[in-house]
Amino acid sequence: MQKKKILIVNEFSQLATGFATYMRYLLPILHKTDKYILAEHASYINEYHPLIDSVPWKVYPNEPDPNDPKQIELYKQDRSNQFGKWKLEQVLIDFRPHVVVSIRDPFFDDFIFHSPLRKYFKYIHMTTCDGQPQKQEWIDMFKGADRLLTYSLWAKNLLDQESGGQLRVHGVTSPCPDLEIFKPRSKKEAKIEYGLEEDCIIFGTVMRNQPRKLFPDLMKSFVRYLELCKETGKEELAKKSYLYFHTSVNDVGWAMNEELRRYKLSHKVLFTYMCDHCKSVYPSFIKVMEWVVDVVDDLLLEPLILLVVYHAKS
Repeated sequence: MQKKKILIVNEFSQLATGFATYMRYLLPILHKTDKYILAEHASYINEYHPLIDSVPWKVYPNEPDPNDPKQIELYKQDRSNQFGKWKLEQVLIDFRPHVVVSIRDPFFDDFIFHSPLRKYFKYIHMTTCDGQPQKQEWIDMFKGADRLLTYSLWAKNLLDQESGGQLRVHGVTSPCPDLEIFKPRSKKEAKIEYGLEEDCIIFGTVMRNQPRKLFPDLMKSFVRYLELCKETGKEELAKKSYLYFHTSVNDVGWAMNEELRRYKLSHKVLFTYMCDHCKSVYPSFIKVMEWVVDVVDDLLLEPLILLVVYHAKS
C-alpha cells in the first residue's frame, strides 16, 4: 500500500518560534509511525541552513538563495512570499502531497486555499482564532478546508456560531507541553514558594513582547477588573489577584516598566525571568533596576554631557 504524502507548510521546525515548536514535536511523532512520507515547505531558512540535514524528512527551504539577486528581488515583491507563497506550486509539483497541513493565521495561509493546484490535495488547516468577531472573508475562506481545527474549544464554538453552522470544525488540537520539561506540581506550593497568597488568583498570558501584542490593553482591562472588585465589595479578591506575563521584559515591543507605571501595576504583574548563571527559570515582579536605570539615565544624561564638554575644553 502506497504511503500517504504529507506536506507541512510552516516555519522550519528547528527554529525557535511558536509555530516551529509545534511542528518540532508533531513531525517526529508522524515520522515514527512509518505510515507517511513527510516534507516541510519551510519558511525563514534558505538551502544553506545547517539544520536541514538534522531531520529525516525532506525540507524545501522557502527563502531565496542569498547569492541570487533575481530570486531575492522576486521574493520581496509580495509580503506573503515569506510564508511560502512564491514557491508553493513548485513544491506541490515536485512533492505531490496527498495532504497539506498548516497551523498558522489565516492571513499567512490564504494562498494555500487559493492555489491553482488546490483540487489535487486535501487541506488540513488549524487556524489561530483568538478574537471576535472573525472577518467574514476568513469565515468564507475556512469553508475551503477539508478539515478545520482550532487551538481551543472557545475558538471552535466561536467559529461554529459566527458561521451559522456552515463551518464544521473537526476538532480541537491544543498544543501539549513536553512532560519531560514541564512537570505538574501543586499550585498552592508554587504560590507560597514565590511569596504569594496560597489562594491568590493569577490571570496568565503567554506571548512575545512585540508591538502587535496588546499588553497595555490587557493591563487596562485588569485595572478595570480591580475597580469592579472594589466597587462590589470584593476588595480581598482584588488584593489577591495578579497578572502573569510569560514574556521578556526587554524585547522588541513594549517598554514594560513605563506601562506598569502608567497603570500603577508594578506590584500586580509577574514576569518570567531566567538566571544568568544557573539558567533556572522563575517568576518575579519587574526587577527594580530595569526601571530605575531608565530614570537615572534621564537624570544623568545632561550633567554627563556637560562633564564631557568640560573635560574636552580642559
